[in-house]
Amino acid sequence: MSNIIAIIFDFDITLSPKFQQEVIFDDWGVEAKIFWEESAQKIAQGYDMEHAYLKTFIDYGKRDPKYALNNQT
Repeated sequence: MSNIIAIIFDFDITLSPKFQQEVIFDDWGVEAKIFWEESAQKIAQGYDMEHAYLKTFIDYGKRDPKYALNNQT
């Protein structure tokens, strides 16, 4: 028996009709357009796209605990 766990994530809408992050936006009640605009501001500051949106997730969690991402949620 193996303890290997795989996580598959679709970053570029090849497997789903929307960005997978939108499930989180829906749960949080956040407009995707606003989230992506905030991420774009980070790209303008020098972040690449993946790090920009991950940093935006972190920033949301720092603003309000209801946005925190953890194993429970």
